[in-house]
Amino acid sequence: MAGATIPRMSDDTLPRHLSASDSVAWRIEQNPLLRSTVTLILFLDRAPARPALRAKLEEVTRGFPRLRQRVVSVPFHLSPPVWAVDPDFDMDYHLRWVRAGNDRTHRGLLDLASTFAMQSFDRDRPLWEWTVVDDLEDGGAAIIIKMHHAVTDGVGGIALMAQLFDLEPDAAPRVLAVRDAEDDDDYPSDDAASLMLESFAHETARGLGAARRFAGMLSGVVRNPAGAAQGFVRGGASTARLLAPARGPLSPLMTERSARYRFESFSLPLADLKMAARRAEGKLNDAFMTGVAIGLRLYHEVHGETPDALRVNMPINLRTDSSGAGGNEWAPARFIVPLDADSVDDHMLRIHDIVAAQRAEPALTFAGNIAAVLDRLPGTVLTDVFTNMLTCLDFAATNVPGVPVPLFLAGARVDGMETFAPPSGAAVNLALLSYQDMATIGINIDPAAIPDTEVFLGCIRRGFDMVVSPQAGNGVAHKVG
Repeated sequence: MAGATIPRMSDDTLPRHLSASDSVAWRIEQNPLLRSTVTLILFLDRAPARPALRAKLEEVTRGFPRLRQRVVSVPFHLSPPVWAVDPDFDMDYHLRWVRAGNDRTHRGLLDLASTFAMQSFDRDRPLWEWTVVDDLEDGGAAIIIKMHHAVTDGVGGIALMAQLFDLEPDAAPRVLAVRDAEDDDDYPSDDAASLMLESFAHETARGLGAARRFAGMLSGVVRNPAGAAQGFVRGGASTARLLAPARGPLSPLMTERSARYRFESFSLPLADLKMAARRAEGKLNDAFMTGVAIGLRLYHEVHGETPDALRVNMPINLRTDSSGAGGNEWAPARFIVPLDADSVDDHMLRIHDIVAAQRAEPALTFAGNIAAVLDRLPGTVLTDVFTNMLTCLDFAATNVPGVPVPLFLAGARVDGMETFAPPSGAAVNLALLSYQDMATIGINIDPAAIPDTEVFLGCIRRGFDMVVSPQAGNGVAHKVG
């Protein structure tokens, strides 16, 4: 990659306004249970070179201007908030260096990272922070990366991180196509009067676009009224499923909620998980979700309570090859996951079919339109609606494809990665991130819902052991107790 030029994201792919979905997520953070902070931990063989790391971040923030922008609300919420250049951007605020302290173990690092993750962002600054932790017990170092989901989603974050890493320890400096500091003046003003005028134009354009789509839809009705009627029925039913209210968690155990985090993690060979998926002619995500489901069942059995199913929140990736690194291109899917089956492979097949049906939901294609309607609600009402909706979730799960090759950062070798997604109202969020030949499950637990976190971790690990075991596919019932 020496001498390669990495193009920056063009301004066309970095919209001025937050999407309706991001606006909703931003506004409902009035309730700290619903914060959208994502945490990534990089494990390094040594501390990165300070000047090199700082220079790399300086350059990347010029190549991806979103990292130098803050979110500014529009008066009277005439439109979604906008991204505006932070006039007081300070790299030393966003890049910090700390010593490991008394607990230099992996456990101590997870506790430090969870403490950082629980702290809300300064909303007058760009929504990311890097903390380099050196002097770990094995002589290595780590970087705790904290980023708000409004900046990008998991898949986009991996694409963004690609601009930071090298493929060899002594790689020649790469040439980034960056935005000059003087170009910051090209961005629109964010004073109240200008924002109101700009938002009026934005909403007018959005309304005209909606009108054109509606006209096209009416044209389709005229050409094929029967097909259009069927489409309306399918779309209406799908929307009803997407927004269906729930009375509470299905779990009889994991019912309490708090704004506290407890990070846990474990790793297993990626090849083992893929091989398990192939036994049932499934994909990696099927094996992942099955391991989670079995682990959750085992945890409930430890406590003598075994529900038939639990409710999950799983993001459905909507990105295409033309998608950029910025923003979020996914839709939330809430659905019921069975906790038991006659065999592991049967369980995997059932989950595969359920997830496939969720990916095919018609409402996913116009989730942004649904969010736009919800975004017009007053802030307190919107927050109450989503608090009631999201705290009824038992767990959340996400699978982020990682990088299959060794990476280096400012002279240090990246030995591992762990990511922790926000529970966002659920009792726990489990995130799979692969790196080289390992799959790591990062678990963000609400200790009010799951106080015995070590027992929970042991059950989840056993669930994955059952999925990857060679005997798992022999049709033997895997019920316990």
